Amino acid sequence: MTANIITDWGTWISEFWALNVDNWIAAGWLILGTLTIIATLVMLVKIFKSNKELYP
Repeated sequence: MTANIITDWGTWISEFWALNVDNWIAAGWLILGTLTIIATLVMLVKIFKSNKELYP
């Protein structure tokens, strides 16, 4: 019974992956873009804070 569930799960994952490769790529770019934006905002905040300390 357990082995059967594992096999079904593996089949489902492989079918899901095959169907959604484009979606995974899009999601990957979306995640990368979001992380890049967050990193940029963090850097800007750090620069802004250090400038405030340098030029009160």
